[in-house]
Amino acid sequence: MANKQLFSSANPGKTAPPTDTVNEAGGRAYTRSDKGILAQFAVTGCLNSTYYSKDEDQLKLTLELAEKVDSEFLARAAIYAREQGYMKDMPALLTAILFGRTKGIRAEDERNPTRLAFKAAFGRCIDNGKMLKNFVQIVRSGVVGRKSIGSTALKKLIQKWFDGHTDDQLVWNSIGNDPSLGDVIRLARVNPRTPARRALFKWITGLDVGDKDRAFGYDAEALPQLVKDYEAWKNSTKAARPGKPPRVPFQMLTSLDLSQGDWEQIAKDASWSQTRQNLNTFLRHGVFTKPSNVAMVADRIKNRGLIEKAKVFPYQLMTAYNYTANVAGMPQKVTLALQQALDLSLENIPNIEGQVVVAPDMSGSMSAAVTGNRNNSQTGTGAYARRGRPSGATSVVACREVAALVTAAFLRKMPETTVLPFSDHVDIVRLNPLDSVATNARALSSLPSGGTDCSLPLKYLNQQKAKADLVIYLSDDESWMDTQGRTQHRYGWGARDVRSATGLMTEWNIFKARNPKARLVCVDLCPNPTGQVIAQEDILSIGGWSDACFKLIADFARNGNGGKEWADRIDALPLYESVTPQAMP
Repeated sequence: MANKQLFSSANPGKTAPPTDTVNEAGGRAYTRSDKGILAQFAVTGCLNSTYYSKDEDQLKLTLELAEKVDSEFLARAAIYAREQGYMKDMPALLTAILFGRTKGIRAEDERNPTRLAFKAAFGRCIDNGKMLKNFVQIVRSGVVGRKSIGSTALKKLIQKWFDGHTDDQLVWNSIGNDPSLGDVIRLARVNPRTPARRALFKWITGLDVGDKDRAFGYDAEALPQLVKDYEAWKNSTKAARPGKPPRVPFQMLTSLDLSQGDWEQIAKDASWSQTRQNLNTFLRHGVFTKPSNVAMVADRIKNRGLIEKAKVFPYQLMTAYNYTANVAGMPQKVTLALQQALDLSLENIPNIEGQVVVAPDMSGSMSAAVTGNRNNSQTGTGAYARRGRPSGATSVVACREVAALVTAAFLRKMPETTVLPFSDHVDIVRLNPLDSVATNARALSSLPSGGTDCSLPLKYLNQQKAKADLVIYLSDDESWMDTQGRTQHRYGWGARDVRSATGLMTEWNIFKARNPKARLVCVDLCPNPTGQVIAQEDILSIGGWSDACFKLIADFARNGNGGKEWADRIDALPLYESVTPQAMP
């Protein structure tokens, strides 16, 4: 008889392919394609430190990957990250990389594919003042191979951006420094088209009022009416101010000595996003002492149209709710409005037929901020990211909270959904689908942490002989505990061994043998160059999360993906929409 140790019976299902690399945690993993990695970084990368990696490592890898893909894919990745993922830094970086590629292209070569791709990305990604300043900052840093924004082609695009905004819009976009909007005006030598625009540019750049005939001064009477109102209001004493505060960004007013009535007017004029971000400020300055103000703020927060227009991430609403729910004095009507807004922001979740299983990762690495930590890179490792929020403008929303929120959203829409939170074990939880999304998300995110073993939910389903049509993983994809003692984890042991399949892929093949029509979705909430699965007809890998992913998952559940990776979907994105290259600037 042959040696049973060498020739034991194989697990049911087809054989999973062996891995070819290790992930950042040291566990077995599969290498993604260059386009696949870049696509995932575009949608999840915030160029900040994560649990396992440093910000400069992400930048270096992004630049290396960008060199390996064509300009049109780079432009599509930037556009997708901005329009579908609502990202800021990555679209600006990818657009800047495209600008770097235009170096040496003759000005008269308007049909050059790289030039067209750059113009398309600039036109669709640089859609507000913050994005414009991000783009200029990145270019001026020199990391993309060009430091000057003085090229004729770029100055034309920046000129068009300014010409496409009203005077009032430019005032609202003038907030912020390093660089400021005034810096952009000076560097790009933007041409004012009207006397009012000329005066506004000089006001934005901080020049003093002077003789209107002098090159460096401007006539105060030529300023747009909004600026004149602001200057008159700002320069008046508190008792003599002419009426209500002008409708300018509240950051331009908060340094002044404001009355409670002024703050009430600021609250009335605030945008939806400003309202969400400044609820505690309004409370502190007495805005909520009047019931009419409470009702006004609550109605704005839960306004469906304003929520859609703001392109808010559901986790941002969950964060606002968590912050305000326990604040002494915060009106209950406001906190309830936040809960309602959260439910409204998730209304577009489509129904998925069949039995759905959602497995949110609750491991230790998922406690890192979903947008990364903006640490001082001199720390040398990603250790500071594991401590929460050590320094910088870093989100306090952890990856586990986003995973919990998405899971709760599926449960609310499809009450029969099976929820299997995991880390180094599977938690069997009983959640009430009729509870609010915020309530169930909080319950999930408070579960204990541990190491990461992505195979456990499927292993549990296989042990139970369970049936399911769709299994969804929400993780940072850094599985390392299923390597049978051969991990390279920083806290682990043993020698590197990548010859076996991942535990997740092995368990999936066993599951598929029993559920031949089942499909698997792996959502990676943090950027990394490896994966635990190989994209194929029944497996979809998604980098990052936005509301658009709900529809994508539903389409995949019905139709599969024909073996396409996430990068293929970005590659199919229309680059120029309805605008022909000839009509572009």
